[in-house]
Amino acid sequence: MASSGAINSHPSPVRIARSKSGADLLFDKMKQDKLQHDEQAAVDFLNEILDDHASITCGNLHDELKDGVLLCK
Repeated sequence: MASSGAINSHPSPVRIARSKSGADLLFDKMKQDKLQHDEQAAVDFLNEILDDHASITCGNLHDELKDGVLLCK
């Protein structure tokens, strides 16, 4: 009996989780802090430039910019 769906004969490789070292954790924290700082700077800039738009908050910057309408004003 033939099957209509494709069968994957090679299973996905198993990934072994490894814990991060202190240096890796510190680097991740610093990277996250920089990202949040940069996002806040972009939000502050856009809120200053766009007088007639509702205030943008950190955390939803991507949603505000993804359709491009805000950037065309």
